[in-house]
Amino acid sequence: MLKGYMRLWPFVRPYRGAFTATIILSIFLALLTPQVAALAMILIDALNGVDFLNSPRYAGGVEWLSGIFGQDTVHGILTNRSRLLKMIGFAFPTYYLLLGSVRYSYYFTLRFLEERVTNEIRYSVMDRLMRLSPKFFMQYTSGSGGLLSRTLNDTMVIQGGLQFYTDLLREPIIAVAIIVNMFYTNWKVSFFATVFLPLFSYLMRKMTKTLKSLSNQGMSALEGVVRNFKEGLDGTRVIQSFNLENHMRSRFRESIDNYNRIRRKTIKRMEMVSPLNEFMASLLMGSLAVWVGYMITDGQMQLSEFIGFIALAGTMNQPMKKIQQAFVQIVP
Repeated sequence: MLKGYMRLWPFVRPYRGAFTATIILSIFLALLTPQVAALAMILIDALNGVDFLNSPRYAGGVEWLSGIFGQDTVHGILTNRSRLLKMIGFAFPTYYLLLGSVRYSYYFTLRFLEERVTNEIRYSVMDRLMRLSPKFFMQYTSGSGGLLSRTLNDTMVIQGGLQFYTDLLREPIIAVAIIVNMFYTNWKVSFFATVFLPLFSYLMRKMTKTLKSLSNQGMSALEGVVRNFKEGLDGTRVIQSFNLENHMRSRFRESIDNYNRIRRKTIKRMEMVSPLNEFMASLLMGSLAVWVGYMITDGQMQLSEFIGFIALAGTMNQPMKKIQQAFVQIVP
């Protein structure tokens, strides 16, 4: 995986400013994403009449806010339930406005960076082809159709791969931020949830090994489709002169059927990942629901903590899915 980053770096270097911006924005995105659970916990505790000034869980936050807005202002809001609920209601759209702005800036910068890097790779391939001797083009097995496929289709695959590389930079940061918040919310429940991680890791490795082989076969099959298509276009006069239309149609159909067969296997295994993850997550959530129910009944855990944990676990689904997809696509 590190070799892949190093190979791409010469094409990314001219745009290192945009690349640095995506890293900074991804850190902000990672810090903001888990905070929706904190807002949900505060809302539930406010509705239940929790004393925020004397609660150990909120002591650090109250002290931090008092240093910014003043102790009298913060204490006045926290002791007035009606005013507190209004502030929480204002905090939700403010949070999502800030989160949406950061997410928009990040993905706009990232997508445009991917386009520019991909076009730099296309230019490099074209420049390299122009320097090769005529003997290479005469001896190249797939002909000009194969070169056309590699220049256009392969670079499109690289462009998609760039997204997976950025996912491997961004999503682990978000995942770590969520896990830290989960342990801060309730370390016992979070520790129990980590027991399932080895099983997730095992499924990821199995899927990665299978899909890597199918991905290579798919690229070779697509090259055959482009080669037969270009030969049919370039040799139209000869084909029609010798009545070879049916032969060319048959060749093209065979190449398409072969590509479809490989893609069917690939898509089947790729789409199998999410249902397996969801099933494993349902086992985890079912076990937690039973255990946490007893903890709440015995007074060892508050309802707001469990809801906050569930909210964090829900946000954890997206980065885990993207990390798994990235590993499946690019990790050898």
